[in-house]
Amino acid sequence: MGAPRKRAPNQRLTIEQMNKIDEIRKLPGPFRVSIRQIARDINRTLSLVQNYVKDPAAYRNSNIGRPKLISGQLEKDLMDMAQNTEMTCEQMRNGLEVKCRAATIGKALARNNVKPPVARQREKLRQEREKKNLVTLSARRDNKGSESSSQEKLLENNQMDSSTEDDMDYPPADERNQEKMSTKRPFWKILQTTMQGAQAIAQQKLVHQR
Repeated sequence: MGAPRKRAPNQRLTIEQMNKIDEIRKLPGPFRVSIRQIARDINRTLSLVQNYVKDPAAYRNSNIGRPKLISGQLEKDLMDMAQNTEMTCEQMRNGLEVKCRAATIGKALARNNVKPPVARQREKLRQEREKKNLVTLSARRDNKGSESSSQEKLLENNQMDSSTEDDMDYPPADERNQEKMSTKRPFWKILQTTMQGAQAIAQQKLVHQR
């Protein structure tokens, strides 16, 4: 007896191996071989070949987790309800009489690329806020434009006033100072008038006392 053959690791069958098993299974009765012999011929384990022979259609189909709670007609009804109403996930769950969480309803909607009604309401509110912001921004820009135009007019008026003042003929500074000095009264005259006024007030007081 020779050395035992090394079998391939216990992985899934390839498409070529599955086709070969199907061909062998379709042979007429005298030419048929056992499943064990088929496993030896394709160099795979017996259990792997048996799993394929039991249900070839279900082979290679992943069976991860439990079946979906919302599928089939129930899922279609949920999509129609979500698109035509403004109910929350909890209200839709109660309307469909499904025993699941509201989050499960939300996952089913997300799986079908359908936004929940609450998300659509938020989208509408966001669009309305954006419109209001655009209106306020345009109004502010208009106000800024009017303010800038008024400021430009004020600057032009100030420039005109300054230009007219520059055009006026003023006497030299020395002459203006001399005129101011000539109009001023000397200090001794001011002192004399104040003394005379004080004496007159004192005389009036003496007359009243007598």
